[in-house]
Amino acid sequence: MARYLVTGAAGFVGANLVRSLVGKGTVFCTTHPKDNLWRLNDIKKKISLIPLDLADFDAVRRAVKNIKPDYIFHLAAYGTYPSQQNFRQIFNANTLGTANLLEALNPLPYKAFVMTGSSSEYGYKSKPMKESEVLEPNSFYSATKGAATLIAQAYGSVEHKPTLILRLFSIYGPWEEPGRFIPTAIAKCLRGNTVKVTGGKEVRDFVYIEDTIAALLLAAKKATRLRGQIFNIGSGKQMKITDAAKKIVKIIGTDAKIAIGDFPTRPWDATTSWQADTRKSRTMLGWRPTTSFDQGIKKTAAWIRDHKGFYR
Repeated sequence: MARYLVTGAAGFVGANLVRSLVGKGTVFCTTHPKDNLWRLNDIKKKISLIPLDLADFDAVRRAVKNIKPDYIFHLAAYGTYPSQQNFRQIFNANTLGTANLLEALNPLPYKAFVMTGSSSEYGYKSKPMKESEVLEPNSFYSATKGAATLIAQAYGSVEHKPTLILRLFSIYGPWEEPGRFIPTAIAKCLRGNTVKVTGGKEVRDFVYIEDTIAALLLAAKKATRLRGQIFNIGSGKQMKITDAAKKIVKIIGTDAKIAIGDFPTRPWDATTSWQADTRKSRTMLGWRPTTSFDQGIKKTAAWIRDHKGFYR
């Protein structure tokens, strides 16, 4: 039986990945001691939970020595939400934590180290973002994620380790954080409340969570052959936030109103281009999303109806 290690297991993508791994082997899940485990509470008996601060190298080394994982999915991150602005915490989680984990794992003969990066590493671009683009991060989060990506890529080259990086775009679906745009819009539509959005120019490249998990699992299988490579995980299409809101209202079939401009524009919203170039993911990784935005919204809305308690 394979031994899987998932960091950031309490997060949105992490929890969905963990659920997909249950039954395929032994699943070890590291979470920060302060994490809320609401996404994992119903499967605690099926996994091994390990509270771990990745900034503590000695603790990380002891943990991986005991686990001896075959496959590592490094999803732990900090700074994705507006409330997470402390630079030291962002650096410790994203950059130092990644370096500690790679160094601790170095003596072990693992089969794959798959790390999630972020589309924000690219910064603002005026065309679809390619993996070969010069990184122009414009936040502490994007800068530290970019540094972590380069460190993981270097480990693949220098230490001949099967490291692979997936740069995620706007992932959505079941178990997403309640305050994020899509679950908020769906929850408000289900209640018949007004959906507040930004001014109308902001765009995102949305990709459904099940397609993202498929990409992670595929990457783990191909990490040795594709050592050190970076792949965009997005739909390859961008959509205005206002158009996404209109689609959600239509799909749910509600009389909820959309208030354009009632949600404040944030610094990272100041772009009219945010789109993944997915050619490399299609040709080299062999991955492409199979869930349309409409299909993903229908699935997410059905799930939120059954889990209203999480989205009050």
